[in-house]
Amino acid sequence: VTLHVERTVLDRGRRVRRAQLHAVDLAGSERLENTGAAEVRQRESKEINKSLSALSLMISKLAAREQAHRVASTSPGVHIPYRSSRLTHLLSEALMGNCRTVLLACVAPVVSKLTMTE
Repeated sequence: VTLHVERTVLDRGRRVRRAQLHAVDLAGSERLENTGAAEVRQRESKEINKSLSALSLMISKLAAREQAHRVASTSPGVHIPYRSSRLTHLLSEALMGNCRTVLLACVAPVVSKLTMTE
């Protein structure tokens, strides 16, 4: 689910401010071994894990590009894989350019589930 908000601010000229809120549910794969899920559920879990891996790679490359930019004061030619999955393509605007991004993770506070959060 994506919520788009747009506001025009009249402050020494006309500025348009835009905001987006993305709500993405990536839960499910952690329960796979406990539920004995069907083949459809297993495929869904694999797709979720692929998307999470692609998101992790994209964030790592963005961080590396930002660090290289601070050191060299130039824009390095690092390819950011925005289209490597549906998730990264959906979140690409929220992760690039002039934006502020917050990622929230809901994790179970149970010691037996600790390995899933690492």
